[in-house]
Amino acid sequence: MISIHYSSKIPETSKIWDFAIVEADVHIGENCTVGSGVFLGMHTHLGESVRIQHGAFITRRTRIGDRVF
Repeated sequence: MISIHYSSKIPETSKIWDFAIVEADVHIGENCTVGSGVFLGMHTHLGESVRIQHGAFITRRTRIGDRVF
């Protein structure tokens, strides 16, 4: 099961794995991977081609640039 808030923006080229939680107003760039059990806090921004490994906790209002692993 994945929990994604309706106001978040996730392109079709990005993947979100099981048990991830995406809060309100999260923007995920093209070609991103969000691992299982990841938490993305409100107003977080991921650039293009970002990989967030399983179990990571990204706090609210965090900005991650392009091509970050």
